[in-house]
Amino acid sequence: MNKKIFISILFILSILWGSNLPFENETLYYSVGFRSFSAGNATLSLRSDTLNNNNTYLLISTLKTNSFLSKFYKVRDV
Repeated sequence: MNKKIFISILFILSILWGSNLPFENETLYYSVGFRSFSAGNATLSLRSDTLNNNNTYLLISTLKTNSFLSKFYKVRDV
């Protein structure tokens, strides 16, 4: 897992207990690399939602390899 994504997830989870999150409904965009090669793109977003009439947060992480790497190993992870 990319270190930046992991750190972002830890940051989000550490302050989820508070209210009025300043970064709610924002999306973070990352470039993913493997050694010196560009491997693709990743996003991380946090949305407010409801589940059984309870307020919840939906954490969405996506990863998509670029067209060159997809010829060898295609990743489309959500």
